[in-house]
Amino acid sequence: MKNIAEHNIPWINFGEEWPSDPTIFFSQRRDILFSRILIFSIVVALFLLVKDLVVIGIAASVAIDLLVLGIIASSLWLAKRERQKFAKCLFLFLINLIIAFYTSVVPFDRGIFLYFFPLIILPFVIFDDVDLNFKIVFIAIPSILFLALAITDFNLLGNYKIPTSSFGRKNFIINATITALMISFFIEFMQRANRKSEKLLLKLTDELNVKKDDLEKTNKELDRFVYSASHDLRAPLASIQGLANIASVETDLNRNKEYISMIGDRARKLDFFIQEIIDYSRNARTELHLELTDIKALSLEVIENLRFFDHAEEVKFFIDENQLDSTMLDKSRMKIVLNNILSNAIKYHNPKIQHKEVNLKIHHEDKVCVVTIADNGLGIQSEFLDKIFDMFYRATDKSTGSGLGLYIVKEIIIKMGGTIDVQSQFEKGTTFTIKLPIR
Repeated sequence: MKNIAEHNIPWINFGEEWPSDPTIFFSQRRDILFSRILIFSIVVALFLLVKDLVVIGIAASVAIDLLVLGIIASSLWLAKRERQKFAKCLFLFLINLIIAFYTSVVPFDRGIFLYFFPLIILPFVIFDDVDLNFKIVFIAIPSILFLALAITDFNLLGNYKIPTSSFGRKNFIINATITALMISFFIEFMQRANRKSEKLLLKLTDELNVKKDDLEKTNKELDRFVYSASHDLRAPLASIQGLANIASVETDLNRNKEYISMIGDRARKLDFFIQEIIDYSRNARTELHLELTDIKALSLEVIENLRFFDHAEEVKFFIDENQLDSTMLDKSRMKIVLNNILSNAIKYHNPKIQHKEVNLKIHHEDKVCVVTIADNGLGIQSEFLDKIFDMFYRATDKSTGSGLGLYIVKEIIIKMGGTIDVQSQFEKGTTFTIKLPIR
């Protein structure tokens, strides 16, 4: 059985969250139950000690009470030092012997024999399933002792008796009540633990279903990725190879410069596609790195980096900031989101209009940071809107990208715990609304 200390769980625990591992859960549950039983037993032993001292004074029964108290305290001390199994064996073995002795030397009507019943139940609940031998031994010991006492008419030690209190049959009521409380304690604890076990199993089932769905999604995406990536990687390479072959036999220097420029263009597209694959991989495999981020400043940085894009000089950017403070988010991921959406706004501008604009609005709504990016570009036809976040989807035949950009954007937003919504009118413009939790 694993040590409780290895899981950062106190040796006795009254309110700690249960671990997610069922094996650890059941092992800890039994150790906690045993610790509580020892504490309850100390209270009972002290009560019996005080009763005997008041009623009959210093006598053999008081010495037995002190011995029982010492055994329980020793077991508790061992349990506190993570020696759970040894503490359980010591407690059960010695207490069984004490109860057998006590039953034999006091009148039958005192009901001491009743304590054998919780002792027979106890191994079921404090030993792990792998400790089957210990269960068998410590169920057999009280059973054999009780049988031996019954055969000898509860006079296992012959006529030897010790002085007892004048409570008489009232002692039977006291011992029966204590026995009933102990058994009830076992049952209540196990029922509560079983309810938590059911919740744990339901939680694990839900997690398994989520992982199953994620695995199915990953497999589908992998199939599409292999198919599309192989084409998008090979096409620029094939083009570069063809241009290089042509350039190698071309004697006109001006034509060679044109071929070299075309090769550079294909290489840039290939590099951009590889960078998108890296962005996708990093988002899927790395945890969030939260830092205080000024989204307005980050947007200006992205816009500055995009100024060398084709037709970027034709598009005007406006940022409307409404009482926005810096917020905690993953800055590098947010930069990828802004870069993809803003670069699309440039690439798919509407050449028919004179004033090409992209408007950014950044504000807070309750505990949500809202970033709205609206352009007056080509827009997206309504029948394609629900597909633009799919892997490798291209909404228009004018698209020169890989079809990964908006897919990566949505995956990043989900990773950050947010949502993204898109509204668009063909040839009138597109609006993206991003909502991120304020941390």
